[in-house]
Amino acid sequence: MTQRLFFDDAERLEFAARLLALEPAGDGCRAVLDQTAFYATAGGQPHDTGTLGDARVLEVLEEAPDRIVHRLDHAPTGAVIGGTVAGRVDRARRRDHMEQHSGQHVLSAACAEACRAETLSFHLGADVASIDLDRPGLSPDKLATAEELANRIVRECRPVRPTFHTAEEVARLPLRKPPQVAGSIRVITVEGFDVSACGGTHVRSTGEIGQIRVVGAEKTKGMTRVEFVCGGRALGWARRQGATLDALRAALGTSEAELGAALARLLAERESGRKERKELAEALANYQAAELLAAAPVAAGGVRVVATVLDGREMKELSWLAEKIRKAGRAVALLGGRGEQAALVLARADGIDLDLRTLLTQILPLIEGKGGGRPEFVQAGGTRRDGVAAAVEAARTAVAGKLGNAE
Repeated sequence: MTQRLFFDDAERLEFAARLLALEPAGDGCRAVLDQTAFYATAGGQPHDTGTLGDARVLEVLEEAPDRIVHRLDHAPTGAVIGGTVAGRVDRARRRDHMEQHSGQHVLSAACAEACRAETLSFHLGADVASIDLDRPGLSPDKLATAEELANRIVRECRPVRPTFHTAEEVARLPLRKPPQVAGSIRVITVEGFDVSACGGTHVRSTGEIGQIRVVGAEKTKGMTRVEFVCGGRALGWARRQGATLDALRAALGTSEAELGAALARLLAERESGRKERKELAEALANYQAAELLAAAPVAAGGVRVVATVLDGREMKELSWLAEKIRKAGRAVALLGGRGEQAALVLARADGIDLDLRTLLTQILPLIEGKGGGRPEFVQAGGTRRDGVAAAVEAARTAVAGKLGNAE
């Protein structure tokens, strides 16, 4: 049986233990001790890391209620079954996890009080932690109220105490949610605010959490997922936000108070520019369509066939131009583009007996492309830019033959 030293004292980071088992595992090994200060992944909280002797602890797993396995990069030098090995938990990782997990208890209790929303699950990620609340679409104002309450509890430096209880004792406690374990049950109490069954590592006072900051919320599967950061993570988040604001202020040449208005003006100018560029592109397409149609040969039935390759043109531009040509009268557009990739757009006016899907299938191998569309309008992109001219010429020949037969 492995005794969990962190249950009584999460600040204990160094310890000595008797080695009960040591077995090879992949490139490293697995070790079992009679006691450990290393937390094993459970309850939404990741495992600790650190060292056993001169070996690095890569992962800590709970394989059974009384068996904790430490996955190591190699066997500790000089370690023997029944002998003693020294362990040291990584201080920064433990402190971070204590801040986030204790912060979660406080924030979950605050959400229950301020939002009438209960926590269904908790996940402690590498960058942010999150809780899933049983109410969908909680408003920003509600979450802000919960955040303010949580931080008031932090500032009050309330004691955080772990205790152990029987099932009968637990039944008389004001737990926020029923425990998921049997036997001796560990309870974390935030004085006067929250009582929760939990096996994680926690601070001794809410003041050690530092700050709780909600950084995101989204509706998911009928719940609200709230992302948050505490302690050192909250400080890092605030610094990054400040650096972003400083960069925006410098780029826009404005104060923080005027930043919103400056961004609104910039977005309005961008939208105005986008509309202007679209109008210019439309005008250019109209002009070029008329120019190409005037120079195009007339096939049987009075159909003008525009077959050309336009260097530097992408698919979107070719599509605009082809649409203009096909709507200008009895015309067929066979356009190729050599932009970042090969592009083909084939279009015909209504009433012309051509299924351009069949034609596209025939010429696609020339550009090693893929595409499709409707009988009157198809487009394709490919990797062989040097095959565009041949594809357009093949399409022109096929259309000329088809129109000639129709005549």
